[in-house]
Amino acid sequence: MKNVILVFTIMLISSFGYSQSIKENSNLDSNDIMDMFEILGVNCFKLELDEQLIGKPFQIIVKNYVEGKLVGEPVTFNFSNVSENVNEIKLFTEKKSENKESLQIKILNQSWVFDNMDIKYNRQDYKWVTLLNDDLKIDFGIEIPLITFTDAPRATDDPNFRVFCALPQVANQYEDWYSVLSVKQFYIFFIKFS
Repeated sequence: MKNVILVFTIMLISSFGYSQSIKENSNLDSNDIMDMFEILGVNCFKLELDEQLIGKPFQIIVKNYVEGKLVGEPVTFNFSNVSENVNEIKLFTEKKSENKESLQIKILNQSWVFDNMDIKYNRQDYKWVTLLNDDLKIDFGIEIPLITFTDAPRATDDPNFRVFCALPQVANQYEDWYSVLSVKQFYIFFIKFS
């Protein structure tokens, strides 16, 4: 009987020392939100305008290249009556289907949608990439590359070696992406201040 009490006491003490539990925590941090966006196929690019650009008219221009050639005419969104309150532009992207993508331009309470983005190749090879870098200089009247939705760039013959990180450094040479980096298709978005 003493052995049974002793074993029971040891079991009771050891179960208190090693109890495990799982708790649900609904508090989301920014990493959780980014994970949700990724699962849903949504990206957000927030462009903060320098003081000298606030209130200046601008255009967002979209071009589609397939195998190094411009397809169709560029699409232009004109923002000629820009409020003095506009100090940022938000660009939201969304995966519509396996062969369709869209971009929404949001300024203050207004938004514009470009949803004519057909994907010609393997969806898994495409990615949104920002083309902005610290060396960027804004010149009025010049198209400045902002972001691209692109097929995987490759700098070698290895099909698994992708160099998305190289695109911001060669953003202004986008017409050569096919010949230099084997980018088969990309949509490129520019901003042009007037």
